[in-house]
Amino acid sequence: MKDLQEKREELQKRLDRMEAAHTQRFNQLVSSEGAYRDSCKANHLVYLELFKVCEELGDPIPVRI
Repeated sequence: MKDLQEKREELQKRLDRMEAAHTQRFNQLVSSEGAYRDSCKANHLVYLELFKVCEELGDPIPVRI
């Protein structure tokens, strides 16, 4: 259980950093549609992993739109 909690915290921090980097990089202008999609996909994969860990813990995370 403690391992899952640590993994949850790690994934949450990782997702926050990735989203901040994505926002900073693509806030003004999207120079490459492929790079934008790859960044979105990477963020989504981390979110899904975080969702699964939180589901196992019984500690839901807010749904992001």
